[in-house]
Amino acid sequence: DVRVGAVRTYVPYAMNGDSKFHATQMVVLWPVTAAPALDGQADKEVPESVNDSLSALFAPDGRLGKALAIPAENKNLAVSWAVDPDLLTTADSESHGYSLYPSGDSGAGAQNAAAWLTEAKTVLSGGELWQLPQSDPDLGSLGRSNPTAAAALVKSAVTRADGTIENLTGLVPKGVLAWPADGQADSGTLNLAAAANPDAVIVRS
Repeated sequence: DVRVGAVRTYVPYAMNGDSKFHATQMVVLWPVTAAPALDGQADKEVPESVNDSLSALFAPDGRLGKALAIPAENKNLAVSWAVDPDLLTTADSESHGYSLYPSGDSGAGAQNAAAWLTEAKTVLSGGELWQLPQSDPDLGSLGRSNPTAAAALVKSAVTRADGTIENLTGLVPKGVLAWPADGQADSGTLNLAAAANPDAVIVRS
């Protein structure tokens, strides 16, 4: 007699042809993001990455490779893409070759990054396209630590990302979409997002 939890979900079912009911129209919001990898040293001849984790993610069987492949293979799946401009910038930078910090060894994922970016230009056109703030910052944590500084930081992240997606893919996003960690958006997080970009769309659970 003790309630320990609850989950809301959808139960699909088949309807007869003469049913007066209509199937629920659902759209999957698909994130295209990863932890930032480049170290930001702009004076280097080739970009430096703090690790080579993106090499495996960009591969066809990696998480980012599958993120593009699964919706492309399921034509009946309506997808709205939420893309981190920093990820596209990193893919473009690594596609021309990069080194690993601090060893200086050449990264192994240039070919994977180039192939993934080429695929993204095609796949991302198949649905609504939204832009995340640069590097997809954790709005909730930033807002609780220092709301004033956080608003300026997130606004800068949005501004620096302007034009990135269009320049690298030829596609124009519908706008900025803020996606707080785990979809938990309290009033402080919402206020931070509004201060950084009043037109941002907030996704929450």
